Amino acid sequence: MCPLPAHVEVVNGFCSLYGYTGNEDSITLAIYWGDDQTDTFKSEFFTASHYFSFSKSHDYKFPGEFEILMDVISPGYASVASNSPLSIHVSPTYSEVSGTVFIDSIDNCIQDSLDPLAINTTLNFHDVNDVLLGVAFTDQNGQFSASVPSGFDSVYSSVSSKVTELKCPASGHIFNTYADTSIVFGLEYFGVNDIYARHGRTGSAPPGDTGIVTFKVHTFGYDDGQAKVKLTIDEQLDFSNQLLGPTPDSIVGNAAFWTIDYPVDYSTQGMRRLLFSNSKL
Repeated sequence: MCPLPAHVEVVNGFCSLYGYTGNEDSITLAIYWGDDQTDTFKSEFFTASHYFSFSKSHDYKFPGEFEILMDVISPGYASVASNSPLSIHVSPTYSEVSGTVFIDSIDNCIQDSLDPLAINTTLNFHDVNDVLLGVAFTDQNGQFSASVPSGFDSVYSSVSSKVTELKCPASGHIFNTYADTSIVFGLEYFGVNDIYARHGRTGSAPPGDTGIVTFKVHTFGYDDGQAKVKLTIDEQLDFSNQLLGPTPDSIVGNAAFWTIDYPVDYSTQGMRRLLFSNSKL
């Protein structure tokens, strides 16, 4: 990951306890760093749907392979949305891997003047056993740099994106870390946006009282466009008011309508949150 002492930071800006309907205003988490060290901390929920964020760092004092695992201490709920372990490799010496990432819009696997740079892109570097050796993020010029442990014969590269895939080369670069390395990635993006809505949480209430329903609308992709979002409720229910999110264009009977515009944004190679609605029924 980096030379000793190795500094590692675990960041998550948008987590949730799916399905949790309790009254707690915070969550207590534990991160097990794999070197007999544990951090326990509390994070406040920042929406009624129990979303939270956190950032924790740790220094490894000796080399080796370590498995990082996160778990929930309280409230008494199974787990967060994703708590798969992360394996990392810490080395006393390192090499630099750097380069450029671009979108191959002309389809020739050459970085031409008209090819957009892929900014805010995540690159991962693993060994043959899929142990994470390093992570890099491209800047506003599509440039990246990462420290990876020295002495590896084969390091495999990949790009973390839900709207692009490696094209040049399609299988990613494979290189050794006996010296510093410079490489260039060409990406191919999916031109069609994928718009989807996901139900967040429903709070039940007795007859005659108000309940709460939440949902989110996201898009994946680069192309600009417009989408119409419709929320339909049971005919036995009535809209009361909206607690969070943009005001509907109209409410007709038991259906609410929103019009969402999404512009071209080469810097956002992932999910863009277009709408978050939290309504009383």
